Amino acid sequence: MIPLCKGSNPFTPNKENMFNLALTLNAYIIMMNVIISAALSWIISILSKKLSISLPTWEKLTSYECGFEPFGDARKLSVVSFFIVAMLFLLFDLEVVLLLPWAKSFIYIGMFVFLGISIYLILLLIGYIYETDKGVLG
Repeated sequence: MIPLCKGSNPFTPNKENMFNLALTLNAYIIMMNVIISAALSWIISILSKKLSISLPTWEKLTSYECGFEPFGDARKLSVVSFFIVAMLFLLFDLEVVLLLPWAKSFIYIGMFVFLGISIYLILLLIGYIYETDKGVLG
């Protein structure tokens, strides 16, 4: 094959072709990981269902509550403060997940990113002060 002009051959090694090839290979690797993970999950769940021995009895099918017969209704109202504390824990846990990469690359980032993180931390501090003022954590 004779190229019509310089660079018209798609197989000519240059930076753009190599970059596109690397992106394509990364996409194929990710796609293969997803396909293999889905297939293994499906195979393991099917094998688990087929190979397990299930002998349901009346006692196994009854509800179980710490060795005692269940008492009360399972649909009773629960205390909301537990869920609020759990959500606050997740919020501040995600804060740490976002701050760790920033702290690791603090030397390499510019002042613009530092100001953004500072605003983020000030907003979180305001939220924390509001929570303690309302007595959510107490």
